Amino acid sequence: MSITFYPDNDWSMVERSCDYCPEAKCSPGNPDPEHADPWCTGSIREPGVPTCNFANGNATALLRLIGVKSPGPCGEITGALVPEIQRGVIAARNSRKRRLPHDADAYDVGGPGTGHCRVISFGNTDDQTMRRLDYFQEFLDYCKAQGCGFYWG
Repeated sequence: MSITFYPDNDWSMVERSCDYCPEAKCSPGNPDPEHADPWCTGSIREPGVPTCNFANGNATALLRLIGVKSPGPCGEITGALVPEIQRGVIAARNSRKRRLPHDADAYDVGGPGTGHCRVISFGNTDDQTMRRLDYFQEFLDYCKAQGCGFYWG
């Protein structure tokens, strides 16, 4: 599952050419079954504005990291609060200590025949967190330039 962030300004879906149609990879007779798609219409509909998409846990962890209180699987931030959210991104990018709770952990508490299982606590390495912060900052820059807020779900 994932959470997508959308700007709250007026926008619509746009159509663009299918990535595989120019090479006829999506035609039913294509020998490459990974890309063969008999239902391909030749175009893809997608938002005509920048969006961000993260896995559920990564999205809520990112929102907590930048200072959003009690983020849930859906919500919204008004345009007036976008600069404050941007300051949260800057603070997170400039503080390794602040990012530490989001590091990935894996540990073994047993194995086959021990009655215990391997436990993996998903998270992000610092590099992954920084990439997500950079990606989210680009999205916030668009929202600020448009004078709009954003919502997620």
